[in-house]
Amino acid sequence: MKKVFGYIFYTLSVLFALAIIFRLIDLIKDVMIFLHVMTEDVPPYAVGKAIGRLLGWIINFGLVIFFWIFGEKWTRISSEKQPK
Repeated sequence: MKKVFGYIFYTLSVLFALAIIFRLIDLIKDVMIFLHVMTEDVPPYAVGKAIGRLLGWIINFGLVIFFWIFGEKWTRISSEKQPK
């Protein structure tokens, strides 16, 4: 059963990675906005929005790493437990 979840996690990892790739321009814009907010005097709403959008990207990258690690772990462990 873990092997099935491992492949599901691989699939989710690839889907999240594709979302990052297809929205790469937005990532660059959000990083530039975040740097602008940190160097200029802007209203608190803009600071919160910039930090929130950057936090969303960090969570997206974290999900890709999480799903990939556990997908690899669960497919490898279940295949190594089988008798040779």
